[in-house]
Amino acid sequence: MNQGAILVADALLGLDFRVVLLGGEPFRVSPPTIRTICRGIREFGRIELPETGETLESLPEIADRLTAGLGCFFDEEEQARPRLADCTVPQLLSIAQDIISLISPDDFFACAALARNVATMAATPRQ
Repeated sequence: MNQGAILVADALLGLDFRVVLLGGEPFRVSPPTIRTICRGIREFGRIELPETGETLESLPEIADRLTAGLGCFFDEEEQARPRLADCTVPQLLSIAQDIISLISPDDFFACAALARNVATMAATPRQ
């Protein structure tokens, strides 16, 4: 079976998710909706990178925004957010990579191409 067929079958069966361990407890991350992506981006957009001398002073605020943004993507968001605060930086990086792997730009472009084709068919006069 090709990779595309596997992805479609997994989505139909509800198998297209990741399990992330936070404090030894499993939490599920499903492919996010556009609303969920926007909520996460909203939190990430509030992160202000510090100037060179202000790095340590900015860490608590950056960590809060980062964990809030990542927390948006968990199915059990309220339970996951406090546990994210106890993660190490490499753990947060791994979690972010797992979440990003569930967001495929190919899906958005395929949807946009389909919409464009439908619009073209609707706008083309019949003869």
